[in-house]
Amino acid sequence: MIIRDAALNAVLQDFAALSKNWVRTKHGEIKGRLLDENQFYDTIEMLAVHDVLFDCAAIDLGLHLSDEIEAHKEIQAQKLEAALTPEHQPEMIADVKRIAAELRAVSLPSYIQNIVQTELVQAVLRSKVLYFAQVYPSELGHFSWRIDAKDDAKTGAEKLWETLVHPTLEARSIREPDVHLIGADYSHYERFMTDLPKDRPRHSERSDDRGTDLKLLLNEDRKFEDSKNLLGLQIADVLTSIVGRAMRGNIRARAWWHLGKLMVRPLGPHEAIRLLRLNEHSRRWKEPEPFERLILRLRETARDVLVEKSSSTETV
Repeated sequence: MIIRDAALNAVLQDFAALSKNWVRTKHGEIKGRLLDENQFYDTIEMLAVHDVLFDCAAIDLGLHLSDEIEAHKEIQAQKLEAALTPEHQPEMIADVKRIAAELRAVSLPSYIQNIVQTELVQAVLRSKVLYFAQVYPSELGHFSWRIDAKDDAKTGAEKLWETLVHPTLEARSIREPDVHLIGADYSHYERFMTDLPKDRPRHSERSDDRGTDLKLLLNEDRKFEDSKNLLGLQIADVLTSIVGRAMRGNIRARAWWHLGKLMVRPLGPHEAIRLLRLNEHSRRWKEPEPFERLILRLRETARDVLVEKSSSTETV
């Protein structure tokens, strides 16, 4: 869930009022699994008034075998080790080997969670920076990341994700450069731009000497929080429950029919919901499935990331 700084207080106040009489957990927390279709509908309508946005990444574990996920994990660990050379400092070599060992040891559910969470962060950065540069450019001057914590202290899997998310996205940006819109206002985003290393691979003959400082953008204001203490995370849980139940086909369309008001269609062939699979040469998302109606509805109703329908873009 993406909330503008200017709208944050109003969103929290309105949701607190809207949910005043809703069923809660014994800790007083609002959970999407406890809500009904009308409450889902009302949440979407309230958030749409404040121009809140929602991003979602989904994976169907019914299309994956445990061995395939283990193989995917092993390949990622091998990629870390393959980047080492004798020229690297012994301390760095030891650190990378330790991280690779931690990656191999992480449980499959935690590994999948980390993969999906990284994809979600990339989806936010790719489409929302482009969108906000057109409609709310001043909001690009600061990013606050709040993530639902699994425990009071960071788990090993959460620490591993923090270690890997920045280099993973940076490496991917070389293969899949970001798109900036010519004529949009990136002046507030400029503080996150940095000079690229001279030996960094270039995307084209064009000079791309500057790019996003992902370390600053992701680390400047990021916290793992207990959702029972943070209403924003509870709202995000409600939205995630809407999508999960819609994709499983156990909730009527009224609950999610207007979800497109909160979602932006990315450039290219991607859906508004980022559909993932870890077995590239094996089974694919199948159709028809319960999620197909939701996907088709979002194709019709999600916002276009290019507000002015402009085609003047460049990669950075």
